[in-house]
Amino acid sequence: MNINYRLASNSDWLNLTSFRNKYSEAEYQRDYDHFRQDFEDTPSKNLGVLFVATSKDKVVGYARAGKFQKELGSSIYGLLDEAPDGYYLKGILTAESVRGLGVGKKLTSLRHNWIIEHS
Repeated sequence: MNINYRLASNSDWLNLTSFRNKYSEAEYQRDYDHFRQDFEDTPSKNLGVLFVATSKDKVVGYARAGKFQKELGSSIYGLLDEAPDGYYLKGILTAESVRGLGVGKKLTSLRHNWIIEHS
């Protein structure tokens, strides 16, 4: 299976939300709001990143990383004021069809490298 990895773009939004609805068990509305904010705000403000894995133009995985800053009122999974400022790995999700193929490992590697470059 040929899998491509890249930064998410605005054109990915509908595919990502459809993918999340199918595979995610998160509390939908709260998680959707955080996800949408990350998707819209973090790349332009250099506060985080969202990578996607695709196969045949279909999303088969994604992973996020974000910057926590107390003075901006950031929250990492509700841990406001409890975590030190810095970049954190956030959500990762892969389709069942690609599990065991290293997709999650590659997405995590991309996030780690991005954090190193931006720290």
